[in-house]
Amino acid sequence: MSPMTAIRAEVAMEGRERLEEVELEGEGPERQHSVGACTNVLNIGLVSGDGERWRAFFWDLLFVVDGDGGGDAWIQAGVSASKLVLGLPFYGYAWTLVSADDNGIFASANGAAISSNGAIAYSQILDFISQNSATTVYNSTFVTNYCYSGTTWIGYDDTNSTSTKVTYAKGTGLLGYFAWQIGQDPNFVLSQAASSAWGASLELRDQM
Repeated sequence: MSPMTAIRAEVAMEGRERLEEVELEGEGPERQHSVGACTNVLNIGLVSGDGERWRAFFWDLLFVVDGDGGGDAWIQAGVSASKLVLGLPFYGYAWTLVSADDNGIFASANGAAISSNGAIAYSQILDFISQNSATTVYNSTFVTNYCYSGTTWIGYDDTNSTSTKVTYAKGTGLLGYFAWQIGQDPNFVLSQAASSAWGASLELRDQM
């Protein structure tokens, strides 16, 4: 019996209303589901790590397609923050820069690098940095990391951006966070950073 079949069977046996879980890519309710349709949703996952459309940013000052904006839109529309969970990407996207000298955020690129669509696991990013002596940068404005070597540029989340996002999730009263996927996090580096930030947020709240 599949997990979903087992869940449906238990719901039917107990006569309860089935709850759903949905995952949204940094979009507000006007682009996804009506708020009314979310009444029976167990939780809503806010995913903000789609690097193919430059959505690795937590605060996007130019296009407003970020994780923070998506969460705010749902809360303002009437969805409880306690139904929202923030997605953490344990992967990044690699791009081929047009010029090695133009290597900041929003630098021009002419296609994916390393893989067919540019997707690359966090473990592979660490290998790339080590093997290529790549330059690493943390941008606190956008709350994202990136690295580059030659014309190869990778956007991703490291421990600092992960910790900042988790602290935000707790401080905003969100239900929690989730990650995709644990197997891409060698030695649980990002997982431990997220767990520590969540615990630190709890201690701060208790002191208030």
